[in-house]
Amino acid sequence: MRAWKKMIVLGVALALALAVMPALAKEEHKGGHAGPHWTYEGNNGPAHWGDLDNAFEACKVGKEQSPIDVPGTAPKSSRKLEIHYQPAPVDLVNNGHTLQMTVAPGSYIVLDGTRYDLVQFHFHTPGENAVAGKTGDMVVHFVHKNAKGALAVIDVRMTAGAANPVVTALWKFFPKKADEKALDKSTVNPAGMLPGSQTFYSFAGSLTTPPCSEGVTWMVMDQTISVDAKDLKTFGQVFGKNARPLQPMGSRKFN
Repeated sequence: MRAWKKMIVLGVALALALAVMPALAKEEHKGGHAGPHWTYEGNNGPAHWGDLDNAFEACKVGKEQSPIDVPGTAPKSSRKLEIHYQPAPVDLVNNGHTLQMTVAPGSYIVLDGTRYDLVQFHFHTPGENAVAGKTGDMVVHFVHKNAKGALAVIDVRMTAGAANPVVTALWKFFPKKADEKALDKSTVNPAGMLPGSQTFYSFAGSLTTPPCSEGVTWMVMDQTISVDAKDLKTFGQVFGKNARPLQPMGSRKFN
Protein backbone atom coordinates (compact mmCIF):
# COMPACT_ATOMS: atom_id res chain seq x y z
CA MET A 1 0.00 0.00 0.00
CA ARG A 2 2.83 2.37 0.82
CA ALA A 3 4.32 1.86 -2.65
CA TRP A 4 0.97 2.68 -4.28
CA LYS A 5 0.67 5.81 -2.16
CA LYS A 6 4.10 6.96 -3.28
CA MET A 7 3.15 6.37 -6.91
CA ILE A 8 -0.03 8.39 -6.49
CA VAL A 9 1.88 11.28 -4.88
CA LEU A 10 4.47 11.24 -7.66
CA GLY A 11 1.71 11.17 -10.27
CA VAL A 12 0.00 14.19 -8.75
CA ALA A 13 3.30 16.12 -8.55
CA LEU A 14 4.04 15.34 -12.21
CA ALA A 15 0.58 16.50 -13.27
CA LEU A 16 1.02 19.78 -11.40
CA ALA A 17 4.42 20.36 -12.95
CA LEU A 18 3.04 19.78 -16.45
CA ALA A 19 0.21 22.19 -15.74
CA VAL A 20 2.57 24.94 -14.60
CA MET A 21 5.09 24.66 -17.44
CA PRO A 22 2.95 26.32 -20.15
CA ALA A 23 2.26 29.28 -17.86
CA LEU A 24 5.97 29.75 -17.19
CA ALA A 25 6.73 29.54 -20.90
CA LYS A 26 4.10 32.17 -21.58
CA GLU A 27 5.60 34.53 -19.00
CA GLU A 28 9.07 33.97 -20.43
CA HIS A 29 7.75 34.92 -23.88
CA LYS A 30 6.61 38.23 -22.38
CA GLY A 31 10.20 39.07 -21.53
CA GLY A 32 11.21 36.70 -18.76
CA HIS A 33 9.23 38.26 -15.93
CA ALA A 34 5.74 37.81 -14.55
CA GLY A 35 3.40 40.73 -14.01
CA PRO A 36 0.32 42.43 -15.40
CA HIS A 37 0.32 43.72 -18.95
CA TRP A 38 0.56 47.50 -19.15
CA THR A 39 0.43 49.88 -22.09
CA TYR A 40 0.57 53.58 -22.92
CA GLU A 41 -3.10 53.84 -23.87
CA GLY A 42 -6.50 52.33 -23.15
CA ASN A 43 -7.61 50.38 -20.09
CA ASN A 44 -4.03 49.40 -19.20
CA GLY A 45 -2.61 52.86 -19.87
CA PRO A 46 -0.92 55.34 -17.49
CA ALA A 47 -4.16 56.46 -15.82
CA HIS A 48 -4.75 52.85 -14.73
CA TRP A 49 -1.24 51.58 -13.94
CA GLY A 50 -1.76 51.95 -10.19
CA ASP A 51 -4.83 49.68 -10.34
CA LEU A 52 -3.28 46.85 -12.35
CA ASP A 53 -1.27 45.37 -9.49
CA ASN A 54 -0.47 46.12 -5.85
CA ALA A 55 3.19 46.36 -6.85
CA PHE A 56 2.26 49.33 -9.07
CA GLU A 57 0.60 51.30 -6.25
CA ALA A 58 3.22 54.07 -6.39
CA CYS A 59 1.99 54.96 -9.89
CA LYS A 60 -1.23 56.14 -8.22
CA VAL A 61 -0.28 57.32 -4.73
CA GLY A 62 3.38 58.36 -5.10
CA LYS A 63 4.25 61.95 -4.14
CA GLU A 64 7.38 62.31 -6.27
CA GLN A 65 6.43 60.78 -9.60
CA SER A 66 8.11 61.35 -12.95
CA PRO A 67 8.14 62.86 -15.51
CA ILE A 68 7.57 66.51 -14.59
CA ASP A 69 7.67 69.91 -16.26
CA VAL A 70 10.74 71.70 -14.92
CA PRO A 71 9.76 75.36 -14.50
CA GLY A 72 11.71 77.93 -16.48
CA THR A 73 12.56 79.60 -13.16
CA ALA A 74 14.12 76.45 -11.70
CA PRO A 75 17.82 76.82 -10.77
CA LYS A 76 20.46 74.79 -12.59
CA SER A 77 22.00 72.12 -10.39
CA SER A 78 25.09 72.89 -8.35
CA ARG A 79 25.85 69.19 -7.90
CA LYS A 80 29.17 67.90 -9.20
CA LEU A 81 28.67 65.50 -12.10
CA GLU A 82 31.45 63.68 -13.94
CA ILE A 83 30.51 61.54 -16.94
CA HIS A 84 32.86 58.74 -17.94
CA TYR A 85 31.37 56.96 -20.95
CA GLN A 86 33.44 54.81 -23.29
CA PRO A 87 32.86 52.76 -26.47
CA ALA A 88 31.45 49.34 -25.64
CA PRO A 89 29.23 46.59 -27.09
CA VAL A 90 25.53 46.93 -26.35
CA ASP A 91 22.73 44.36 -26.50
CA LEU A 92 19.69 45.78 -28.27
CA VAL A 93 16.25 44.47 -27.38
CA ASN A 94 12.73 45.50 -28.27
CA ASN A 95 11.09 44.85 -24.89
CA GLY A 96 7.62 45.68 -26.18
CA HIS A 97 7.66 49.17 -24.66
CA THR A 98 10.88 50.70 -26.01
CA LEU A 99 14.22 49.99 -27.60
CA GLN A 100 16.61 49.24 -24.75
CA MET A 101 20.39 48.90 -24.86
CA THR A 102 22.15 46.97 -22.11
CA VAL A 103 25.68 48.29 -21.84
CA ALA A 104 28.86 46.31 -21.22
CA PRO A 105 30.60 47.34 -17.97
CA GLY A 106 32.99 50.28 -18.00
CA SER A 107 30.90 53.42 -18.45
CA TYR A 108 29.89 55.33 -15.32
CA ILE A 109 29.20 58.70 -13.75
CA VAL A 110 30.37 60.21 -10.48
CA LEU A 111 27.71 62.32 -8.77
CA ASP A 112 28.85 64.26 -5.69
CA GLY A 113 31.65 61.75 -5.20
CA THR A 114 29.51 58.60 -5.58
CA ARG A 115 30.01 56.28 -8.54
CA TYR A 116 27.00 55.08 -10.52
CA ASP A 117 27.58 52.51 -13.27
CA LEU A 118 25.72 52.86 -16.55
CA VAL A 119 23.39 49.86 -16.78
CA GLN A 120 21.26 50.62 -19.83
CA PHE A 121 19.76 53.37 -21.93
CA HIS A 122 16.44 53.57 -23.77
CA PHE A 123 14.16 55.96 -25.63
CA HIS A 124 10.70 57.54 -25.37
CA THR A 125 8.73 59.54 -27.90
CA PRO A 126 7.71 62.24 -27.44
CA GLY A 127 10.09 63.28 -24.67
CA GLU A 128 8.96 62.80 -21.06
CA ASN A 129 10.45 65.38 -18.67
CA ALA A 130 9.87 68.89 -19.98
CA VAL A 131 11.77 72.13 -19.40
CA ALA A 132 9.56 75.23 -19.47
CA GLY A 133 6.91 73.16 -21.24
CA LYS A 134 9.21 71.73 -23.93
CA THR A 135 9.62 67.94 -23.96
CA GLY A 136 11.40 67.37 -27.27
CA ASP A 137 10.46 64.94 -30.04
CA MET A 138 12.24 62.05 -28.32
CA VAL A 139 14.35 61.49 -25.23
CA VAL A 140 17.13 59.12 -24.25
CA HIS A 141 17.35 58.00 -20.63
CA PHE A 142 20.73 56.81 -19.32
CA VAL A 143 20.05 54.61 -16.28
CA HIS A 144 22.81 54.26 -13.66
CA LYS A 145 23.05 52.30 -10.42
CA ASN A 146 25.40 52.74 -7.45
CA ALA A 147 26.81 50.09 -5.12
CA LYS A 148 23.77 50.38 -2.83
CA GLY A 149 21.31 49.91 -5.68
CA ALA A 150 20.16 53.55 -5.89
CA LEU A 151 19.30 54.79 -9.37
CA ALA A 152 20.35 58.00 -11.13
CA VAL A 153 19.01 58.83 -14.59
CA ILE A 154 20.36 61.34 -17.11
CA ASP A 155 17.63 62.69 -19.39
CA VAL A 156 18.65 64.12 -22.79
CA ARG A 157 15.86 65.61 -24.90
CA MET A 158 16.05 65.27 -28.68
CA THR A 159 14.60 67.43 -31.45
CA ALA A 160 14.22 66.68 -35.17
CA GLY A 161 17.15 67.99 -37.18
CA ALA A 162 20.60 66.74 -38.12
CA ALA A 163 21.21 63.03 -37.72
CA ASN A 164 22.83 61.78 -34.53
CA PRO A 165 25.55 59.26 -35.51
CA VAL A 166 24.99 57.03 -32.46
CA VAL A 167 21.22 56.82 -32.98
CA THR A 168 21.64 56.16 -36.70
CA ALA A 169 24.17 53.40 -35.99
CA LEU A 170 21.87 51.73 -33.46
CA TRP A 171 18.85 51.94 -35.73
CA LYS A 172 20.64 49.73 -38.30
CA PHE A 173 20.11 46.83 -35.89
CA PHE A 174 16.61 47.90 -34.78
CA PRO A 175 14.58 44.79 -33.78
CA LYS A 176 11.00 45.48 -34.91
CA LYS A 177 9.11 42.80 -32.93
CA ALA A 178 8.40 42.66 -29.18
CA ASP A 179 10.88 40.55 -27.20
CA GLU A 180 13.16 40.43 -30.22
CA LYS A 181 16.90 41.02 -29.82
CA ALA A 182 19.28 42.35 -32.44
CA LEU A 183 21.34 39.52 -33.92
CA ASP A 184 24.55 41.55 -33.88
CA LYS A 185 26.03 43.57 -31.07
CA SER A 186 26.74 47.19 -31.91
CA THR A 187 29.72 48.99 -30.36
CA VAL A 188 28.82 52.58 -29.55
CA ASN A 189 29.98 55.38 -27.29
CA PRO A 190 26.97 56.69 -25.34
CA ALA A 191 28.81 60.02 -24.97
CA GLY A 192 27.77 60.70 -28.55
CA MET A 193 24.24 61.36 -27.29
CA LEU A 194 25.24 64.01 -24.75
CA PRO A 195 24.84 67.74 -25.43
CA GLY A 196 27.91 69.96 -25.67
CA SER A 197 27.01 71.82 -22.48
CA GLN A 198 26.15 69.50 -19.63
CA THR A 199 24.36 71.85 -17.26
CA PHE A 200 21.32 70.14 -15.80
CA TYR A 201 18.38 70.27 -13.42
CA SER A 202 18.41 67.77 -10.54
CA PHE A 203 15.44 66.56 -8.52
CA ALA A 204 13.97 63.48 -6.85
CA GLY A 205 11.56 61.41 -8.89
CA SER A 206 10.51 57.93 -9.92
CA LEU A 207 10.69 55.41 -12.71
CA THR A 208 8.43 56.55 -15.56
CA THR A 209 7.15 53.01 -16.13
CA PRO A 210 5.53 50.52 -13.73
CA PRO A 211 6.18 49.94 -10.86
CA CYS A 212 6.90 53.72 -10.76
CA SER A 213 9.31 53.24 -7.84
CA GLU A 214 10.46 56.48 -6.21
CA GLY A 215 13.88 57.44 -4.87
CA VAL A 216 15.35 58.00 -8.34
CA THR A 217 17.76 60.92 -8.84
CA TRP A 218 16.95 62.72 -12.09
CA MET A 219 19.36 64.89 -14.05
CA VAL A 220 17.60 66.61 -16.95
CA MET A 221 20.04 68.24 -19.34
CA ASP A 222 19.26 71.85 -20.16
CA GLN A 223 20.42 71.58 -23.77
CA THR A 224 18.93 69.26 -26.38
CA ILE A 225 20.54 67.24 -29.16
CA SER A 226 19.23 66.66 -32.69
CA VAL A 227 18.09 63.42 -34.28
CA ASP A 228 17.15 62.57 -37.87
CA ALA A 229 13.42 62.85 -38.59
CA LYS A 230 13.65 59.48 -40.39
CA ASP A 231 14.94 57.83 -37.21
CA LEU A 232 12.10 59.43 -35.24
CA LYS A 233 9.60 58.07 -37.76
CA THR A 234 11.06 54.55 -37.59
CA PHE A 235 10.80 54.52 -33.81
CA GLY A 236 7.24 55.84 -33.89
CA GLN A 237 6.13 53.25 -36.42
CA VAL A 238 7.22 50.47 -34.05
CA PHE A 239 6.28 51.86 -30.62
CA GLY A 240 3.84 54.69 -31.27
CA LYS A 241 3.79 57.13 -28.36
CA ASN A 242 5.55 55.58 -25.38
CA ALA A 243 5.76 58.52 -22.98
CA ARG A 244 4.08 58.81 -19.59
CA PRO A 245 2.11 62.05 -19.12
CA LEU A 246 3.58 64.79 -16.91
CA GLN A 247 3.05 64.28 -13.19
CA PRO A 248 2.34 66.81 -10.39
CA MET A 249 5.34 68.74 -9.12
CA GLY A 250 4.26 68.40 -5.48
CA SER A 251 6.61 69.88 -2.91
CA ARG A 252 9.86 68.63 -4.42
CA LYS A 253 12.79 70.98 -4.87
CA PHE A 254 15.66 71.35 -7.32
CA ASN A 255 19.23 70.95 -6.13
